Amino acid sequence: LATIDNCTSIERILLLTCEQHDEEQWTTNFAHLNKQSAEYLKQTCPQLCLIGIDTASVDHVNASPIIQHTHGVMY
Repeated sequence: LATIDNCTSIERILLLTCEQHDEEQWTTNFAHLNKQSAEYLKQTCPQLCLIGIDTASVDHVNASPIIQHTHGVMY
């Protein structure tokens, strides 16, 4: 991630990956946010309460339980 400065009032971040996918067929190969990136965003933006992404999930498809992964950072 690029350095983020002066984001103390940011509450929501939406990530645009521009990833192309077939909406008719499920795939396990989609862009996701790793836990370290979510931790960085949460630490850098203390008011952050939501991270959105234009793929199936912010977590990897095999992340289980999700509370220990990206979802858990925002809990």
